[in-house]
Amino acid sequence: MNRLGYAAAVLLFAVGWAAPGAVDAQMTVGIGGGIVSATFVGDDVDDLNVESRTGFSFGGWLSVPLGDRIAIVPGASYVQKGTKAAIGTVTATFELSYIEIPVLFSFRLTPAESSTGFNLFAGPSVAFEIGCSLSGEEDGVEVSVDCDDPDADADERQSVDFGGIVGAGVTFPLNERLGLNISGGVDLGLRTLDASTDEDDIKNRAFFGSVALTFPVGG
Repeated sequence: MNRLGYAAAVLLFAVGWAAPGAVDAQMTVGIGGGIVSATFVGDDVDDLNVESRTGFSFGGWLSVPLGDRIAIVPGASYVQKGTKAAIGTVTATFELSYIEIPVLFSFRLTPAESSTGFNLFAGPSVAFEIGCSLSGEEDGVEVSVDCDDPDADADERQSVDFGGIVGAGVTFPLNERLGLNISGGVDLGLRTLDASTDEDDIKNRAFFGSVALTFPVGG
């Protein structure tokens, strides 16, 4: 099974686990995207002059109510991560792309009868790498290589990342069925990206902001 197959299996498991307990509840689908500000963190990154890399994300999620204020929210998104680093006279950009599957727990701060809903969310995620490249510039000359190219010296890396997501959001009604959700938070990688025997401490970290259209399903 390829990485997209694993991602689909994880998402189907999450939805299948959540849905039976919410047969009579009103579920909500959200579809949208946003901006990601990503970098690398860890003890073995401190010696590098790293800067954030701006990317984007898009995808969808399903909010399954477990009560008046609590919901489980599985989802799937395409997310760009990575970092920029200055190494001597070279400015390098490490570009990573993932299919990320979070399973979040959401707590609504406002009453259910309120038309505007504020919520907090947190939960684990698994991310499957689908793209990796290195680009750099030295003395005005730009070079870009795939991470699996022997010259890139980046083949010993983890292709699956585990992390945690924490954030907050607000949903405004647009009409009787459509809503507008604005959310933001932090996506913390919990697994080192280095798969070599040294296992250097290098992890993903990304701040994100997103906008999504929401609409009810079922119920």
